[in-house]
Amino acid sequence: MSSTPGIASVFLRENMLQSFIRTVAENLTMSTAILMLFACAIAAGVIYNSARIALSERAVELASLRILGFSRGAVGRLLLGQQALLTLVALPLGVALGYLLMLWLSVLFSTDLFRLPVVVSARTIGISIGVVLLAAVASALLVWRKVQRLDLIEVLKTRE
Repeated sequence: MSSTPGIASVFLRENMLQSFIRTVAENLTMSTAILMLFACAIAAGVIYNSARIALSERAVELASLRILGFSRGAVGRLLLGQQALLTLVALPLGVALGYLLMLWLSVLFSTDLFRLPVVVSARTIGISIGVVLLAAVASALLVWRKVQRLDLIEVLKTRE
């Protein structure tokens, strides 16, 4: 019988590192996909809600303009033009605030073992702006339909 201890296992540093990177990448991909779905839903909800609130608040004004002779298209463009302006002003502010939030979270999640660098590509910003614009267009189409169906007499009967 030999007095030399047996080898329980052998780890190659490179294999362990590749396995760790692969696992982290899979987890990040899944987390990112879920967060993107939530972000898309929130963007669509916020934009649509904003447009519906604007329509509700200005329904009497819009109906009055229709009675004064404005076309449905002109009234719709007036309301949706305001929403488009708000969206276009909010986009650069959202990108800047999002970047600051990422910097802050990077500092919060940094430990002695690892840190998460902040890496933002132009493609990422482009996708996020595209999602917001797509949500704005979809919301505008839904609200446009409601503006076209605005019952002028019913709206003007309501008391504020």
